[in-house]
Amino acid sequence: MVGVSVMKRWLAFGDTHGDMVDEAALGSLIKFKKHFKPHLTIHLGDLFDYRALRKGISQTESDAYDGLRADTLKGYECLEKTRPDILLLGNHDHRIYRVAAEHPNGIVREAAEQGIKGIEKAAKRVKCRVIPYHYQQGIYTVGTLNFLHGYTANLRAVAEHANHYGNGPDSSVVIGHLHRVEQSTGKRHGRAHGYSAGCLCKFEDMSYASHRLATSMWQLGWAFGVYDDHHHQVWLATQMGDKWVLPTGVETL
Repeated sequence: MVGVSVMKRWLAFGDTHGDMVDEAALGSLIKFKKHFKPHLTIHLGDLFDYRALRKGISQTESDAYDGLRADTLKGYECLEKTRPDILLLGNHDHRIYRVAAEHPNGIVREAAEQGIKGIEKAAKRVKCRVIPYHYQQGIYTVGTLNFLHGYTANLRAVAEHANHYGNGPDSSVVIGHLHRVEQSTGKRHGRAHGYSAGCLCKFEDMSYASHRLATSMWQLGWAFGVYDDHHHQVWLATQMGDKWVLPTGVETL
């Protein structure tokens, strides 16, 4: 029928963090994807953890190199299993780009460059578009939905992202980065809505997060919904006990 938009399904998840991925939660996401059959799947960033690159890597850190390899291979495996259409690079993923551009050791820079080529090759294999980690260029928009990794992490971050990246009163901003399952609203006229999709990693095992009180707010989850050219709906998936209870049918009246 002319003038009627076709409603499509979308799925967004992120913060799988390489070899820190929560395999049970990832398995639930994959099972949900098979059932929900989204037209668009988006990885919201931090496909890799890259903790070995957090403070820079030296020529003598052989253990860090071994960990980096395991982390990288697990990230590739996650990409193959979930097969997103869009991969938004996160701040952890961006570490390898910084090493390639800034490390004083040429051998380390070359290794990082090869790592970047590996990411591009893995993404190409699953027909996934890679979007850089950049506060202006790192946004993917479809209809009235805006997806990005996230660039602040305070308690007002969801509302801040909605306020900054929302493009109208009927728009929504879906982010990763925070590891929280949360929703809020931008504080301005023509406000947009913001959603934080949670994470799919074993955050209790992340040594660098163990000393942060904010880690107690982290939660497994993902976001999904429907959209057409002018409207959308967002749902946030969380666990109920050890089960995932989710609406998987859509009816419009």
